[in-house]
Formats: sequence, structure tokens, C-alpha cells
Amino acid sequence: MDDVAASLSKKRRQGELEPKEPLASTDGGGGENTGIDLISCLPDEILGSIISLLPIKCAVQTSLLSPRWRHLWRSAPLNLVVDRSLSKQECDRIDIVSKILATHPGPARRLSLGDGICLRRDLHAKFSGWFQSPALDGLEALEFTCSIVWYLYGGTRPPLPAYVLRFAPTLRIANIRGCHFPENTAAAAFLLPHLTQLKLCMSPSRNQSFSACSLAALCLRALSLAGSTGSAASRSSRQLFGVVISAPKLTVLGCLSSGISKLVLGTIILKQMVPISLISPVRTVKVLVLESVGPNLDLIVRLLRCFPCVEKLYIKNQPARPRQDTPRRRDGIDAQLHRGGRRHQEEEEVQVTRSIGVVVAVLSFRDACAAGRGRAPAGQRRLGSFFVAAAMDSVVVSLSKKRRWDDPESQEPPVSRDGSNGGHDASLDLIIRVPDAILGSIITLLPIKDAVRTTLLSSRWRHLWRSAPLNLDADHDLSGQECNHIAIISKILAEHHGPARRLFLHSIRLCHDVYDKLDGWFWSPALDGLEELEFISSNDRHLYFYTRPPRPLPPSVLRFASTLRVAYFGRCEFPEINTDALLLPRLKQLKLYDVVISEAVIQRLLAGCIVLESLHLDGIHGLNSLRIVSPTLRSIGVSVSYEDYNPEIAFKELVIENAPCLERLIPFGVHGVPMTIRVLAAPKLTVLGYLSHNISKIVLGTIIIKKMIPIRFTESVRTVKVLVLESAGPNLDAIVGFLRCFPCTEKLYIQSRYRTDMKNVLQYDTLDPIKCLELHLQAVVMNNYEGMGGDVNFAKFFILNAKVLKVMKFCLHVKSQGRI
Repeated sequence: MDDVAASLSKKRRQGELEPKEPLASTDGGGGENTGIDLISCLPDEILGSIISLLPIKCAVQTSLLSPRWRHLWRSAPLNLVVDRSLSKQECDRIDIVSKILATHPGPARRLSLGDGICLRRDLHAKFSGWFQSPALDGLEALEFTCSIVWYLYGGTRPPLPAYVLRFAPTLRIANIRGCHFPENTAAAAFLLPHLTQLKLCMSPSRNQSFSACSLAALCLRALSLAGSTGSAASRSSRQLFGVVISAPKLTVLGCLSSGISKLVLGTIILKQMVPISLISPVRTVKVLVLESVGPNLDLIVRLLRCFPCVEKLYIKNQPARPRQDTPRRRDGIDAQLHRGGRRHQEEEEVQVTRSIGVVVAVLSFRDACAAGRGRAPAGQRRLGSFFVAAAMDSVVVSLSKKRRWDDPESQEPPVSRDGSNGGHDASLDLIIRVPDAILGSIITLLPIKDAVRTTLLSSRWRHLWRSAPLNLDADHDLSGQECNHIAIISKILAEHHGPARRLFLHSIRLCHDVYDKLDGWFWSPALDGLEELEFISSNDRHLYFYTRPPRPLPPSVLRFASTLRVAYFGRCEFPEINTDALLLPRLKQLKLYDVVISEAVIQRLLAGCIVLESLHLDGIHGLNSLRIVSPTLRSIGVSVSYEDYNPEIAFKELVIENAPCLERLIPFGVHGVPMTIRVLAAPKLTVLGYLSHNISKIVLGTIIIKKMIPIRFTESVRTVKVLVLESAGPNLDAIVGFLRCFPCTEKLYIQSRYRTDMKNVLQYDTLDPIKCLELHLQAVVMNNYEGMGGDVNFAKFFILNAKVLKVMKFCLHVKSQGRI
């Protein structure tokens, strides 16, 4: 039914760009300046920059928003991440990628080819074609991972497509894993003028003993190298050989291991982690990641001489062979520690570690605990003692961190489309130019965790979340424990300055302590101007309605009446309204789910909703009948539940006295619907259903229907275009009777319940034609189709007699899928 309504709404709005209503101000009033939709005021250039940061599905979906947004995705830089979220089948993912690259004109910001597509030899030409696509011109970030499954099943890894090298002038981030360089380019030196992050986990081909790469990257800041994975025998025969010709800004280096046969960095030459040449140390490296067997303290100290300005050292330990943890001398360096300090010849090595602020050693205690000793081997303990005794200087780290925190302008401008550093007009970060008011409008659309994290970006962003309208979705993502859940909500409301846009409170029990806390939340200044409120109690459904009456919502919830646009209350009792003057001037959507509410309260509530468009009543209790008079209502959904509450006060009658704009009337629910539905005036009713045997009587104008059988109609209803019915059999005679009552029906949905005695042998009488079959009926959908005689005859009737029928869809019953 939602799809049907969406399509009808889309038809009405086709070709129009309706102006949005201004947002509510903090004090609940409107205003020409405070109520402008700031996102719509952004130029296309900035909107394109924002779209390029979205996942590919979300980016493409923005083209459906309005005519203005249709071209924005194609003009925004492409951000294409290929994973299983695109499709579960690899062949479908390949087709989707090809279609996207053929549709988008370029340039590209990011391309990620992960495990979603395996780099097989039969797809090598397809990959080469993708990399030559104009849509990838100016690519800045490339992630390429070869699936390891193909390698384990006996296949050989094909080389990296040579056309990937065409992105060298513009690449900023490169992550290549599980493949090897083409043999004809392995010894070549690549010039990467804008590369800042490089991660290589290369695997040589079967004919290669190593996978080599040489590069010159003047802006490189992070370099991660790793050899092929596998057994020790395979690592000894296939290793990675790397040469960095020039990287004057290199800050992060790792993970250095024995899998790298040779690494040349400036004047430093490392062979399998062992420094063999050192003319001048590399002072730019601040973070060093090592893999060491033992760990080997001698080797680690020698590496620190090569990189004397290291501030953070990460050590990944590999289990040592027997007697590896005994102290020994190597190249004149003694690893033994003494209580009074290092020996005289080791003072230089001690000074090397003075700049280290953080040491993270991944040590293995599993073998020691299994042997019953309960502590690490001696070599691991000596490694820890060495760095503790070195008197690490954490002040340097804190000062450096503070400088970077307070320097939001230290970012480099992005690369222009031609691969060079652009000027002030072409290559600046456009999001930095956005005013704080518009950034706040964007932040308020984010989930609460992401919105709070924006305060860590720079000093400019610290205050934006607190000044942006609050969007608080308090569900289980905040915390799994209810006490922590409540504490986090209280802290957020205490720190935010207000106003609020959206508050969702899920799974919060209305016990005595929380009731007072909830009342305090509703009075918080952070919730001033609240526009969307959703509250659903977590009380168990069975215990809630049988052991004790539900607790009412705090009356303080009514203070948002002047600003609320959307309200949803569930599993609670609605508070009493003691005044007839309650006004909700902006409320457009109201949903009540398992709510106890009296007839007087709901009548006052609806009378105050002067612009209400959608009313959803799902399993409400406490009233016998409801009369609706609304000049603005477009959609009504209603259901009741007789099992959970006293049947004597169950919702039995719905009367729509006057609803001139009503388009959708949907009785639904597995437990029940009002036994009587009367529609006295609804001249625009378009969607009607789900009508079932649970409704004892339906009165719609002059039409009277009892137990799903039309018994009288003086004048047909010609506005209904979509009809949803439940029918036992299905009963062809009853359905034809409905089509005579609603002759302009275009889409008919039948929920069938099989009956063995239903044959459906009705013959179409051409002397008494049915207008709906002759002129209007275009689609029929049968749910729970079983393929029995009655179902087949029912389908044949419409196929043979519906003159304009375009689609007939059969949804099989689960038990019938193997038989049909």
C-alpha cells in the first residue's frame, strides 16, 4: 500500500518543484529569515562536493529528489565503492559497475574494488576497460584488493592492469593488495607527485621471486609495505622489494617485516629488517610499525637509530624459536639491562628512544600461560623494561598534538582535474567555504554519534554540533545497558544548547525512576522548538496489558504542541487534556500504537490538529467509536486489537463525517479492525483497503457492504483507483460486485484464502458489461495463489475479459511453490 500511495503522490508532483514550508523557529513561530531551507540555498558546486562524499547508492538516489537534483550526481566527482552491498551476485556487480562508469562523465574522487569482484584472468580485459574509462579521470583514491579465495583454490594471481598507472599524476591515496606489478613495469620508477598514503600488500607471480616497486612521492606521509602471506617457506621464496627514491614528508612507516627483502629509503638500506647502510637518518618518520621475532631488542634499537624522531612505535611480536629470548650480543651492541642504567657504549641507543611518546607492543602470552608460568617470556619482559627505563618524553607528543589540533588550515588543497595543484578558485576544499549556519543544517541530519564526532575535526567544528538543531535518536546503538542509555541521553541534553529537530526515544521503560527523568528531559531547554517526537515504551506487551495499567506520558510532552510536525507514541497512555484550547498548528503526521486514550481526549487532540495530513491508529484502546472531521487529512490507517484489552471498550466504529482531502483509507491489522466503517463525505478517496471479513459493515456513500458482499448501491464511487480486498476462495462473484461499486478501479489486489468449495464458474455477460473491465482495470495482483481449480478459473476470468489489462501478478503460497 505504501508503494501505491508513493506512486500516486509522485504522479501529482511530476514536473513541479513545490516550495518547502519554512522550518519552525526556536520560539515556535515562523520567520522569513529563520525558516529558510538552507540546504536548498547552496549552489550546485557545493552540493556536488557533498554528494561525492556519499555512498554510490545514496548519491544516485539524490537524482530522484527534484528536477534540480537530477544532474548533480553526474556532475559531482564519482565515489564508487564496489562491494556486496551493490548486489549479492558477482556478475550483477560487474554489470552495475560497467553501467555506472558508462553513465557518469567524470571526474572521479574514489574507486574501491574490494573482495566484491575477484581479479581473474577472464576479467582482466574488463578491469583494463574500466581503468581506461573517462569517468575515472582525475582519480584521487584507489583501493584495489584481489580476492584471496581464487589464490587458495589453485589459481594464479594475474598482474595488476597496466592502465592503473595512468592515475599516477592525481592519486592521493593508494591501497593495493593481493596482486603483483606487471613484469615490464616492475623495475620502473613511478612519479606520484600528490600521493600522501600508500599501502602495498603485494604477491609475486609464480615466475617471480619478488615483487618490486620504485616510486618518487614528494608528498608521501604514510607508507605501509607487506609481503605475501602464507607459510614460512612461501615467504622465504617470495618477498617484497621496495625502493622509495624521494619522500621528504614521510611520517608513518610500516609494517616492516622479514617479508620485505630490501627497502631503500634515502640513504638507508634495510635487508630483511636489518640496517646495512646508514649515512643520514630519516627524521620525518613519527610513527613506526615493526614485526619482530622474539621480539629482537637489538634489531629494534638499530632501527630506531635510522629513524631518530619516532614518537609512536608499534611492535607486532612473532613467537620465537627456543632460546631466542636469551640475551646475546650483535654487532657490538649489548641488549642486557642493568639497574644503574645502560653501559657506556649503549648511551647513544638510549638517547634514540628519548623522543618516543607511545609504545604499543603486541605480545603473546599464550604459550607462557599454557605452560603454567602465567607471565611473558624473558625476551618480552626485557623489551618492556627497556622502554620503561628509557624515560619516554610524552610532553613532545602532547605539544605536537595540540599544534595539529589548533591548526585547521594545515590541509593541502585537493588536486584539480588536470592533476596539478589548483589555484584558489579551482581546487579549494569547498566544504570549508560553507557558512556555519549551513554546516549546522547538514550536521542536524546526521545520526547523533556522527554529529558529535564532527567536533573532533578542527577548532572551527567544535561548537557547530551544539549550535545545530539537535537530532537525538536514542536507541540501542547508544548503549546496550539501560542505565548507560539514560545517562548518555541526560548528558547530551545537558550539553546541547538547543533548539531540537528530532527526538526518538525507543526501549525506555516507564518505571517510577525513569518517569521523573523523562519529565525532566521534556522540560530541557535543549528540546525547545522540537519538530519530530517519537516515544515507544519497552514494556513487555503481555505483562503490560494484563498485570498493570500502562503509565501515562508526562504532561510536559504537551509543551511541544506549538512546534511539532511529526508525533509517534507507542505502548503508553496518552495524558489527559483538560482544556479545549489545545492547538497543534504544525502537526502533519500523528501515529498512535498500542496507546490507551479516551474518546474525549482523542477528539480534542484531533480538533487541535488544524493541518494534519496523516493519521495512523494501530491497536488503540479506551474508546468505542471515533468520529473524524478534518479539512486537511489525506491518509487514515486504523486497526484494533481485541486480545490485549477489555473487549467491552474496544474500538468498534469509525465514522468519517467530512474529509474533503482524504485520499487513502486503510483498515489493516492481523488482530482486527473496527467492526463498522462509515464514510459520509470523502470526495477524493483514491485508495481503499485492506477490506476483510473482520469488517462487519462498510457504508460508503450509498454503498452498503456486509461481510465482504455488496448488498446495495444506488450510485457507484468513481474516485477509487486502487482496491485491496481479502476474499475466501477467492470469491469471484463478490469481487465482481466490488468492481461494479467502484467502476474506475485501475489496480486490484486480492489476498486469497483457499476454499475447496469455491469453483468460480461465473461467465461474463456481454449484454451486462462491467465498466471497470471494459475501460479501466490495468493490473491484478493475487497473493497466496495455490493453482487449484478456483484460483485458475479466477485468473482466467480477468485475463479473458479485462480489455485493458497490462499486468497480472501471482504471489505463490509457500506450500504450493513445489507443486505449481
